[in-house]
Amino acid sequence: GLKPDVFLYNSLIECYWRAGQYDRCFKLTERMKTENVLPDETTFVQLILAASRSKEPLRIHELLEQALEIVGSTVPLFSVAIAGLASCRDFEGVLRRLADMQRRGLSPTVRTAHSVSHNLALLGSPRPRNCWQRSGWTSTAAAACSARRNWMFLFESSMAFGCADAFESLSCLLVS
Repeated sequence: GLKPDVFLYNSLIECYWRAGQYDRCFKLTERMKTENVLPDETTFVQLILAASRSKEPLRIHELLEQALEIVGSTVPLFSVAIAGLASCRDFEGVLRRLADMQRRGLSPTVRTAHSVSHNLALLGSPRPRNCWQRSGWTSTAAAACSARRNWMFLFESSMAFGCADAFESLSCLLVS
């Protein structure tokens, strides 16, 4: 008969997380291991989405580490993990993964920036323009840094110029 492959497993994992059956997603990965089916980038993206929806930031970190070992560093893996960590309100994890991306020569996507800034707004973070004025930066400088994709430099500079709170600084960094 037919042997299940990574494409079939990816489809099943996606169906399960979209249906809110997150535990089934993770159980399928155990079955993949027993059948010697190697997960690919799509598998890990789907699993990270499931962990994000089930509000499991530690699992997001674990899955990203596994993915980095198996498929390597990719922007989609980091972007979905950072967006998931933001939705779980793990902003220290977001900062750690942004720095990790930068060390690997990768840049966050617009989706990542939107997700992080959206979740900061849900926490009641102040309007970014106020933070830019207090930090000594202008929105033009923010746009220039963003265009160069030098997000961590901008974050560190915002901290140096007086944004007292890391969430506020991250908001300054990601929202213009």
